[in-house]
Amino acid sequence: MIASAFVLSYPGSRISAGRVVCVILSSLLLLTRPVAISFSPYKGLAIARKLPEARVLSVRSGVTGDYRALFSPGIHHAPGLSVRFDGEIPPQAAIFEDGELRGIVPRNGGRALPDYLGFLPAALPYRMTSRPEVAQFSLRGTEGILMAAGNGASSVTVVEQAAEVGRMVEEDLAKFSAGMPPSLRLEIRREGGRNFLARGGKKFDIIELADVSSLTFSSLGIHATGETYLVTRQGVRDALARLKRRGVLAVSGWLKSPPRESLKILYTIRAELEEAGGVPVSERFVVVRGWGSFVVVARNLPFTGDELAAANRFCRETGFAMVWPEGGARKPDEGLEEVAFRESVKSALAGSPAGMQAEGLFDLRPVSDDAPYFHRFLKPGSLPKFRRLLGQQWVPFMEWGVVFLALSLAVSVVLSAVFLLLPLPFVPQGGSSGGFPVAIYFSALGLAYMLIELTFLKFGILLLGDPIRAATAAVGGFALLSGFGSAVSGRWESPKARRCVFPGIGILAMGGFLALSRGVPFLLPAEDWVRVLAFLAALAPAAFLMGIPFPAALSRMARSGSAAIPYAWGVNGFFSVAGASVASVGALWIGFRGTVAAGAFLYLLAGTVFPRLGSGTPSIR
Repeated sequence: MIASAFVLSYPGSRISAGRVVCVILSSLLLLTRPVAISFSPYKGLAIARKLPEARVLSVRSGVTGDYRALFSPGIHHAPGLSVRFDGEIPPQAAIFEDGELRGIVPRNGGRALPDYLGFLPAALPYRMTSRPEVAQFSLRGTEGILMAAGNGASSVTVVEQAAEVGRMVEEDLAKFSAGMPPSLRLEIRREGGRNFLARGGKKFDIIELADVSSLTFSSLGIHATGETYLVTRQGVRDALARLKRRGVLAVSGWLKSPPRESLKILYTIRAELEEAGGVPVSERFVVVRGWGSFVVVARNLPFTGDELAAANRFCRETGFAMVWPEGGARKPDEGLEEVAFRESVKSALAGSPAGMQAEGLFDLRPVSDDAPYFHRFLKPGSLPKFRRLLGQQWVPFMEWGVVFLALSLAVSVVLSAVFLLLPLPFVPQGGSSGGFPVAIYFSALGLAYMLIELTFLKFGILLLGDPIRAATAAVGGFALLSGFGSAVSGRWESPKARRCVFPGIGILAMGGFLALSRGVPFLLPAEDWVRVLAFLAALAPAAFLMGIPFPAALSRMARSGSAAIPYAWGVNGFFSVAGASVASVGALWIGFRGTVAAGAFLYLLAGTVFPRLGSGTPSIR
């Protein structure tokens, strides 16, 4: 409505029919009904709805997503459960996030703790400790809490960003689940995982990172382009720092063949333990393989004989295999895949860290906060090997998230060549230099703006704790401050002032980002408002100046009578869209700092081309 009023009133002296029509059409949006959410028939929720007597117990939605709890007598979900479990799995409600399974809530689990939870690989660390104080990340229904309670935990702290999930479990499903076990001290913290770890304070006997890999999306590489700050080197370092002297870090997930996440987390934890020094890291790991799943238990001190004996006892009871240390409980029918995984774990924990790349098919190097893409395993040089070794079966091992991103970038480049370069011979000069200088200048502005803005956004996920807040601060902050810069761009007409703008953007963008990255240890534990202000303060100077080059160039071209202004708008708009793909590719392969540096360089390039816009000099075509 505000935009409609602005269109209607500006410039105030005359109201045209076109403006009235624009206001009427935009106002009609208030009368349209909200679009009903229709989930894909291939998502888990659509399939679960077809189960007999299925009914929805709770629906909650918010900025973090759509959450639904569904119950059916046919739901008995316990993937990875030991075949030696001879009890019953109680009826369950399944919680779906945006149509995909998020967690499980056993019926009456708070009153009668389910026995099956002790026969999952993730129960290993509880068998090696007594009355532990536990920290878990992400609320997986109530299963994680009930597993801790059933194995003698004295307290559980769950760190969950989505308030909707917490309310659903604590309020909506309280009657179904019979609440939480009365003997357990439970706290649900609604904040980012790294923010919680950085605040220090209470230390834990077990810090649990569950589902570091999944059966579905990560196997196809869809998560390869998603930021995962908990399993970067800095995230693992913060987790190890929050352990008690003999506390353990437990990481569990699903195995892939060939193995990926399971080995990458071993290399990551090993790198941090080796940096801290002490006894050989091989003495500070226990790795157990379940039925298609794994669990890694690591800590700062070596495991004792009693603890290793407890781990072996757990494996004998469940039929799981002790992969590390060597000589532990093994499955009698171990196949080639199991043997290969055992050898890979041995290489990761006892081999040379420098050899982690070797001739492997996947990139298993630890990731950092500068490029927090734990699920990116693609090595472009390995693609010919995939085809040669796997033949027609190579397709499932491709990381299609990265491939689609690269394809979108390639398509953007091709389209730019076709639709932006071909019209160059027909761009009117109109007394000013046009053609290539216009294309170079405005494409550089579009790309550079998106590179810097989106990189700040991605890093803001770590600093501010969740993607929604980061997107609001980054997109809103850049748009608002760049608007202020555009509003005063007419005051930067002198050659001396213009010479300061482009280098100023590069220096302030790099300086602001480096200040944020260096200040992470101090900012993560701070209050929300402090982190938001620090984030906005870091981007504000560069964002203000980034609003100047575009209107300044258009004004310069307009004064010289250039007819290439519509072409300039098109070039800038196209590369602003393509810049999203470029920013993501840059973050994957050269990191956040490299991406911001690339944006700063493009602004410097635009600064060298600026004098040729509307100069009246011959075109460089």
